[in-house]
Amino acid sequence: MFKIPILSLPTKLQSNLLSIIIYIPGMEKENIIKAFETLGLFLKQFSTVSFNANPEIKKLNDKFSDNFKDILRKTEINNPWFTEESIRISFYALSTMLSKGNIQNWLSKYSKIHKSGKAKNIGLVSAGNIPLVAFHDILSVLVTGHNLQIKLSSKDDILFPEIIKILIYLFEGFERKITIQDEKLENIEAVIATGSDNSSRYFQYYFGKYPNIIRSNRNSIAIITGNESSDQIKKLADDVFLYFGLGCRNVSKIYLPRSFDQTRILDNFEHYNHYSNHTKYANNYDYQRAILLVNKIPFLDNGFLIFREEKSLNSPVACLHYELYDNQEELNTLIDQEKSNIQCIVTESDLFNDKINFGKTQFPNLNDYADNMDSIEFLLNLYEK
Repeated sequence: MFKIPILSLPTKLQSNLLSIIIYIPGMEKENIIKAFETLGLFLKQFSTVSFNANPEIKKLNDKFSDNFKDILRKTEINNPWFTEESIRISFYALSTMLSKGNIQNWLSKYSKIHKSGKAKNIGLVSAGNIPLVAFHDILSVLVTGHNLQIKLSSKDDILFPEIIKILIYLFEGFERKITIQDEKLENIEAVIATGSDNSSRYFQYYFGKYPNIIRSNRNSIAIITGNESSDQIKKLADDVFLYFGLGCRNVSKIYLPRSFDQTRILDNFEHYNHYSNHTKYANNYDYQRAILLVNKIPFLDNGFLIFREEKSLNSPVACLHYELYDNQEELNTLIDQEKSNIQCIVTESDLFNDKINFGKTQFPNLNDYADNMDSIEFLLNLYEK
């Protein structure tokens, strides 16, 4: 392994170098960051439908763009929840994330953990609830220098192989570091797996002997104070509806002041009424509505969303739960009771740490870790084992 004699350099330069070459020999770190940055620029074109004139991106377009357009259509045919609109939104979110500055700033906090060691074989079991949901894990494994063996979800097994082809084209070193596994994971030394509560128990049974990150089901909540404008509530609709509400960062429950006019929520969500034309979403809406009517459970309804009072955080597709509160103390108690099940808290109030503003849940930063488990810290610590 090639090593730079960092300790012989001035202190300031030591710090700068450490943030660039964590765990990866020579200048490989720079090549990896460059590959992901270029991938981000390529993907951004498909979110804005505006092609980049940069010669490097033009070269990528000549090789991949025609096939990539076809891949988008095939993905939606394979999984109707992954509409072209949803895929383009995911591309935009990734392209915003994957700037060189964002990646280097993200990794800079880990610069003091500089150690050498043998790269491990990391097994990654991907979820398939929203497009490219495992991308952050793939980036994390590769940027820390480990080898990746990925078991794709059948719901999202068309986009990823094409993106991995592009990554290998951008940096040949990935060819020996990335394996897509059709069958079971083999010869792995650590695991990252994401799934439902049921599948997480299965993962724990089979992968518990390895160092692991095993994620189960979480939900996101929104807190309304009563001071929100109509524009803010319209932005909240993105947190509820993007990807049809299937992500753990989607808001599935809202906490409302008891005096709040609940119809304001439904009225300001009207710009998503086109969801009623999506067959799978509409079927869920009809089914949930029929159950509530048969059981005489009260609810509000705007023709494409069912809004009902319910304590559970986890709401079905086409449903949104709400719970009423009388004061801040009661609200704090309600949220503390669900703390371990909450992914994001969406609110304009400054009374909650790590809160997210309306409309931002599906555009996370690189340091917004699923289930609040720091995957980079986990992967770097594997070098000690």
